[in-house]
Amino acid sequence: MKLFMALLLACVVLSSGCIETEDIIMSKIAEETGLGFLCKYTKTEAGSNYCYENMALKTLDPDLCQRISGVEGRNDCVKEFVEKGGDGNLCGQIRQDDDEMNSCYMQTSYDRKQPNLCRPITDWGQRNSCYYNLGYKLGDETICRKIDKTYQTGGRRAYCFTAAAKKNNDAKLCDEIMDEGLKDSCLKKVGGQT
Repeated sequence: MKLFMALLLACVVLSSGCIETEDIIMSKIAEETGLGFLCKYTKTEAGSNYCYENMALKTLDPDLCQRISGVEGRNDCVKEFVEKGGDGNLCGQIRQDDDEMNSCYMQTSYDRKQPNLCRPITDWGQRNSCYYNLGYKLGDETICRKIDKTYQTGGRRAYCFTAAAKKNNDAKLCDEIMDEGLKDSCLKKVGGQT
């Protein structure tokens, strides 16, 4: 019955001739019925894209984002899908914009406390920054160990281990810090010897 009503409404809308209103109504029908295939019956590209994005978010089906014409529209749909709780690995579907893809992975990793989402980041500095931000936030030495040792020049690896040492009350973690001044500072914060 639901399908019959949706198809009947679709026929009425298609015969009405008002394109903008038609697209909005078709989108609403698709949303209300959960029938994503109705999006292809919109009259304009913008209407179709709007319909597919709404359906992707409503039905939790990221594949509908790929039906959107234009890379930017598909990327926006994927980002919104991930932001609304979709699988963070979908950030990898963002195309032709590494900064957007890396930003999606970094933010999702931080928000969800998932260090595995730092790994696919293509920019070396951003990937290390992702590990640092998360390791520092959680005080987790296993995440701090993922920060490249050559990334120490800014002290981020050291600050990450200092946060982990404080959180776990473990002065031995300060031994991971190469810079003697930063190592001493870590030991003082944990209450260890200098």
